[in-house]
Amino acid sequence: MRALTHNKKTFIYFAIALMAVLVVYSLAFKPALDRINTLKRVIPEKRQTLEQLQQKTEQYIQLKAAIGQIDQNTSGDAEAMQILSSIENLASRTGLGSRMTVTKRSQSHANDEYTRGIIEVRFKDITLEELLSFTGALSSEPRPLHLDTIRLTAQHHPAGKIDADMHIQTVSKRAH
Repeated sequence: MRALTHNKKTFIYFAIALMAVLVVYSLAFKPALDRINTLKRVIPEKRQTLEQLQQKTEQYIQLKAAIGQIDQNTSGDAEAMQILSSIENLASRTGLGSRMTVTKRSQSHANDEYTRGIIEVRFKDITLEELLSFTGALSSEPRPLHLDTIRLTAQHHPAGKIDADMHIQTVSKRAH
């Protein structure tokens, strides 16, 4: 039995080679192929999760910006409303309340710490004395109100009556 024929030796070598290929396949290629199949299944799921996270992140950024804008507008509106209230009280105290209209409110940032608010008001059919009374009251107001510009119009009015357009400014500390 020790002497094997050439066919039997070839068959044994072929069987050993086949076993070696199966061992290498089961130890190296099979786990790699299984991992690749797992990744083919998991990657689309994770991509979908990533897209959802990116959408949520974009929504968060938009909402955060909107909230910041609302906060800025609200604090500016509150400040502008206080200024407007002060101006309306002054106009009422000087007898001009019914002849005053607010034409524009605006706010700008003077610098990182201060905000400048501007209220544009119009007085119709007033006398120069009434105007001087209002500007005097404006300068004695405890809130820092500043008369920036004034434009007087006397056309189409009875003698002694004018229209006055004013830009009244204030500077206040920004709310952070």
